[in-house]
Amino acid sequence: MIFSKKRNREAKNTKDAQFLDRISPKGGIVFKDRYVKKGDGFETCLIVYGFPKRNGAYWMASISDFPDSIVTIDVSSADQKQLLYNLNQALSEHESRYLHDRKITDTKSAQNRYLELTGLYDDIYEGEVVKNVLVRIYLSARTRDELEEKVASTLSDLESGGYKGALHLNLLEDDFKALQRPLSTQREKAIVPLYTKEITSSTLAAGIHTHYTKLHDPEGTYYGQCLFSDGAVLLDPFHSDSSRKFYNSIVLGKMGSGKSTLLKKIALTEIIKGNKVRVFDASGEFFLLAKDFGGAFLSLDGRDNRINPLHIYSTSADKNRTQEENDQISFQNHMSKLDVFFTYLFPELTSSERAELTHFIYNFYIQRGIITEKNVKGACFYEPERYGVLSDFVLFLGAYLASSDITSIKRERAETLQLKIKSLLLNYKTIFDGPSTFDIGSKKVAVFNVKGIANLPKEVFEAILFNVLNILWNEMLENVTYGEGAEEGNQNQKYLLILDESHRLINSSSAQSILTFYENFMREARKYLAGIVLSSHLLDDFGDNVGGTMNRLFQLTQYKFIFKQDISSKKTFEEVFSKELTKSEINLLPTFGVGECLLSISGFANIAFKVSLGYEEEEKYLVTGGI
Repeated sequence: MIFSKKRNREAKNTKDAQFLDRISPKGGIVFKDRYVKKGDGFETCLIVYGFPKRNGAYWMASISDFPDSIVTIDVSSADQKQLLYNLNQALSEHESRYLHDRKITDTKSAQNRYLELTGLYDDIYEGEVVKNVLVRIYLSARTRDELEEKVASTLSDLESGGYKGALHLNLLEDDFKALQRPLSTQREKAIVPLYTKEITSSTLAAGIHTHYTKLHDPEGTYYGQCLFSDGAVLLDPFHSDSSRKFYNSIVLGKMGSGKSTLLKKIALTEIIKGNKVRVFDASGEFFLLAKDFGGAFLSLDGRDNRINPLHIYSTSADKNRTQEENDQISFQNHMSKLDVFFTYLFPELTSSERAELTHFIYNFYIQRGIITEKNVKGACFYEPERYGVLSDFVLFLGAYLASSDITSIKRERAETLQLKIKSLLLNYKTIFDGPSTFDIGSKKVAVFNVKGIANLPKEVFEAILFNVLNILWNEMLENVTYGEGAEEGNQNQKYLLILDESHRLINSSSAQSILTFYENFMREARKYLAGIVLSSHLLDDFGDNVGGTMNRLFQLTQYKFIFKQDISSKKTFEEVFSKELTKSEINLLPTFGVGECLLSISGFANIAFKVSLGYEEEEKYLVTGGI
């Protein structure tokens, strides 16, 4: 028993000399009043004991971002009972000062402080937790003079930010050991009371200093600087990794907030990279961009270019299918497109009338030899004149009506359809009646002048743009070619489509067939290295039920650029983007200045940044404002 106790005492007194040698300061250590002297230099520690009365978001960055320093922030919960006692004492004191002090400034000061403490008490009553916070800043240098310079510079920086700091004279040994001790142990071992500061947990959370966001895509272009850190945004909208799988975007921003500038910057960047860019331009701002890069600036009023709605374009290029199978899918897509097209033009048509119209068009193609009843092979590859135009289709309906063996219902439907199409051609023959004449395949950039048709009736405007989209879908399918014989440049060429004022094309009141078309367009785009950018002023522009019918489309956007918004839109954003944006991020939106936006990358990160422009960008292309 005696030997056992002796062995236990020896075990307790045993020290691991090798371990101590590895962790001990080389050359020894001596603690002085203002510094710590070590074998390789000098160290000291500053205590932050004073804080500003008002702090913004990420305020702790200003006390933790000193070069060549170690900053420790010790946190513990305050004693609730003692805290309430101190609050009660302070409230009594300031109430007495307010009632009895003779100087107006003293009574006003006492009143303000009393109101602050009353607010704190109310917060604590509602569940707010108060924390004890102790901030230390450790500095080091080779010489004492260098160390003193660092101390002076750091104290000056602290004071400029409204903080107060000081050296812990003759207590640097405790500060040195505090690096390895929790706050409770520091308090037990302290010779004098610690300089802890009582801070509410919500204020502490708002000050979180580990906020250094940045975005550095391997092939990214400089888009701007993060708002709350020094991080840069180097964005490649076509970057692909485990969390970013598609390339669609939505850009939202009030007039004058910087939305149009971002759209032009995106377009310019992709043109310079050699990618194809197509733009629905609602204001004429992209004209110079198209001109300088040898692109096309196209009018959609039918004077210079026309798209025949009866022209069958290829919309399937699956290399795992035969040509006949791809043609069959393309023809089915075309007939579905025509249903949407005529839904735009004639929204009052019943489902039976639209079905009858589809049947008439099918027979029209058979009559012209485009297809047979059993085969549609080659239907996408005829000369434009072969497909016929709407005036030819009107004649076809006339011939049908001239026959005697049709029912009264079919006759009535045919007469209704013939009358509607005749009326359409009477007013808009130059736009809709003629073979397709668009040829933009060789152009890197093509801008469609939407401004010139903006005053047309809503249904005609939408039908024209929808018609153009079908050509662009066909062009998108041909954008990338793979395999033997494919040109090297075509295997990685990106395709970007920008739809400015997209709410005029699609919104919560759109027919389901229209929503389905755009949904399929956005789903298919990634397969052909294509991205679609939807743009509008406000989220509410897409309609009252934007959180319902439109939500599927928003979910297909990888990137969401949100510029300044009305505070009244807060509820809509919470409904639509509740899984992607926090409440604090939504609250930021009405406070943004010009060019400031929140970039939400689905499944990756949310980054608040300000769009930056190069000199040439600003001078030549991006000087014009929004619509």
